[in-house]
Amino acid sequence: MVGVAGHSHEVEDEIHDGIHVLNSGSSTAAGLAAAATMMTAAVHGSDVEVTIHEI
Repeated sequence: MVGVAGHSHEVEDEIHDGIHVLNSGSSTAAGLAAAATMMTAAVHGSDVEVTIHEI
């Protein structure tokens, strides 16, 4: 299971209670973000491959 969230402007790629939680950060480097970021995820069966891109 994958959960996608936002709002905090902080990059997160963690597993909490069996749920893969993703937050791509901030595409504009707003708030607490150190850089503008985006995220891509590839799902292969039960595996999730996450890549964080600094833009």
